[in-house]
Amino acid sequence: MRKTIAVLLAICVLCPTARATIQSTFDLEQAAWDATDIVVVTQDESLNGNCTVFETWKGGLHRDDTLNLPALREYAPAAKRAVNKWGEGENVPSTVDGRRLVLFLKRSAADPQRWENTNYLDHTVVWIQDGNAYAAMLQPMNPGPLAIYPLLLPGTSAHPASTNFSELRTKLFVLDEVQQQGGLAKAALIENREQRKQAFGLLAESKFQRVSDAAKAALASLEAEVPAPAPPAIPADAVPLIEFNGIKLSAAVRSLARQAGFAVEFSPKLNVKSDDAVAIIDRPVTKKWENTSPRQALAELLETNGLQMAPAIPGKPVTIISKGQSNAGTNRLTGRPLRD
Repeated sequence: MRKTIAVLLAICVLCPTARATIQSTFDLEQAAWDATDIVVVTQDESLNGNCTVFETWKGGLHRDDTLNLPALREYAPAAKRAVNKWGEGENVPSTVDGRRLVLFLKRSAADPQRWENTNYLDHTVVWIQDGNAYAAMLQPMNPGPLAIYPLLLPGTSAHPASTNFSELRTKLFVLDEVQQQGGLAKAALIENREQRKQAFGLLAESKFQRVSDAAKAALASLEAEVPAPAPPAIPADAVPLIEFNGIKLSAAVRSLARQAGFAVEFSPKLNVKSDDAVAIIDRPVTKKWENTSPRQALAELLETNGLQMAPAIPGKPVTIISKGQSNAGTNRLTGRPLRD
């Protein structure tokens, strides 16, 4: 069942009206980039602007959708559809019949049922005649309208070898660009920053200048970003909260060691009072850890207080000694420190 879409376009969108300015040549790449919808349509012999969608290259229109394009009526007179040659000896038709066209349309953001001008205002039509493509490529006189010529590849100059641009070549060119344009959108959604950079890096090498420029701009933006710091790794045996409030260091160490699954004892040298008349193991500890394993908390606590664990002996408590203290004074049989 046909779905009818009423499309009201101002005459300037599709007609090459006379202007007292030099008008740009048709750029297939730019037209495909700007358009939200690209369709092949057919008209009946009346050329009254009532078009039927035959094929969709981009966008959401479907086969047999109908478009009402009053601006196309400007091309009803044969003189408006005259085809010019790029060079002598070219075999081109005198006119295009207007029965088959490729339209480059842009949906209105405010009203999806209406269309806005593309960046190339007058240049939104490619005419198909006998399988070849033609477009309003050049303005022979200023002021004056753009004239229809055989379609050229973007970036090429006019010469006979380039004037046989077929509908198929046009389609493949447009679909390739549309696919890469979609690739830009997909690359932007990649969460991993390095993978996103890699995707944009590949697109930066595109043969399509607009795709390449957009990818390079995205890469530059990524390089300018300050990556968010990676969240700290949470050990598998992490405890949500470990907290000590003013307890002795020896008690804190024993508690953490017990939670880590082993027992400790202290070198007698740690009982010696320091200059402030407080032995190391009697120092008050006020500390809090979140999402930390007891073993990690114990290592930090010992490091902060200049302590370390002596090499463990199976079946014996681990001896806590001061940093730099040798374990040579430990009974090798019992693992207990020898008294001075």
